[in-house]
Amino acid sequence: MNFQSVIATLNQFWSDRGCLIVQPYDTEKGAGTKSPHTFLRAIGTAPWINCYLESLDWPRQELLL
Repeated sequence: MNFQSVIATLNQFWSDRGCLIVQPYDTEKGAGTKSPHTFLRAIGTAPWINCYLESLDWPRQELLL
């Protein structure tokens, strides 16, 4: 199983449970709660279930001894 197959399997798993699969939004936005996929719907009253992959763009931190 390769990475693409894992992603496809996870997408199918969550889709079968009524979760909207959205594409990643790669821009500087702070915490995951600032993603437009979550933030814009969180201010409303309707239930919202979504899932998406986000890349980790943190700079590499070196351990200094």
